[in-house]
This record gives sequence, structure tokens and C-alpha cells, in this order.
Amino acid sequence: MKDGWGLATDENALFGSDRTSTLYLINRQNFKVMGKHIVTYNGYEVHKLNELEYINGEVWANVWQTDCIARISPKDGTLLGWILLQYSRENLVRAGNNGI
Repeated sequence: MKDGWGLATDENALFGSDRTSTLYLINRQNFKVMGKHIVTYNGYEVHKLNELEYINGEVWANVWQTDCIARISPKDGTLLGWILLQYSRENLVRAGNNGI
């Protein structure tokens, strides 16, 4: 990883992102990269993976500057699904929460 944008952990490894389409598997003891997966959706790389969370056996990554969260398998980098937040943001703005 050249530049870290997000880290998450399970009981075995750290997962890292660098705002590309790569999900890194990192050794928790020495911080060396043990492996990596390119995250794709319908044959296209999912770029700008940013802040990460480990939730219920999945890595969740927000896609930088979008209203999308990618749900990723930590085992092989498969995209499991999307969480789309466009309507949540629009409702918040409509309610007067500007600056989101």
C-alpha cells in the first residue's frame, strides 16, 4: 500500500484500502501485506475504496465522494452488494441539514 485510506480488522487480519480498487490483507503483527484482491462489479473495478468497516463477516467500504457503500467478501474480494445512500442524503438536505 502506498497510501492508506482505510483500515478495518477481524480477529485474524487487518484490511486496508488506498483509494484504488484493491482490498489489502495485512498482517496484524508486522503490518506486511499478505495478499490483496481487486474488487469488481459486473466486470469493472470498483475504484476509490475508502474508509473500511468489518461488519458481520464482510468488509464495508465507502466509495469516496459517492453515496455508495460496497459490501465486500474479505475471503476473495467479491462484491456482495451495495448500500445506496442517495435518498438518505436527499432527505437530510431537504430537512435543512446542508453541508453533508
